[in-house]
Amino acid sequence: MGEKKKFSMLSCILTVICVVFVAEAAAPVAAIGNSQYFWWIFMIILFLLPYGLISSEMGTTYDNGGGLYDWVSAAYGHKMGARVSWYYWINFPLWTASLAVMFPDLYTVITGKELNTIAAIIIELAFVWIVALIARTPTADAVWILNGSAAIKVILAIGVGIFGVMGIAKNGMANPIT
Repeated sequence: MGEKKKFSMLSCILTVICVVFVAEAAAPVAAIGNSQYFWWIFMIILFLLPYGLISSEMGTTYDNGGGLYDWVSAAYGHKMGARVSWYYWINFPLWTASLAVMFPDLYTVITGKELNTIAAIIIELAFVWIVALIARTPTADAVWILNGSAAIKVILAIGVGIFGVMGIAKNGMANPIT
């Protein structure tokens, strides 16, 4: 028997939580209103669950650890594997930079204290470098980072939910559930 794979179904689910459950999605979700409950259930059943099952199956099928390049290369050849990997990684710096720019603004919203330009730039650069260093680690070895991040996001979501229920109990709902 070979070595047991480190990237389990639970790790895959927590990774999907890290990817899908992001701060910049809060405003669009709030704008949707109460219909968001239907769409979240719809997305979980028709996208997230199959995505998790496919990723888990593919990640445990290949001896070399799986991953986007390995999967596409096995199906369509090395040229397409390289192209898909390139498309993924060209998106990564743009996504990271957008989160880095959002971080100081989020800090201001949470604390009410506005950062000066130099402090904001230092925080943004630190954010980018921390993400870049973490991204260098193979997923199977960095699974604890993904799992820990997902746990923090779930705890924060539960906290926001509790405060939301407390707000509803005190002030009523902002939108009627119809």
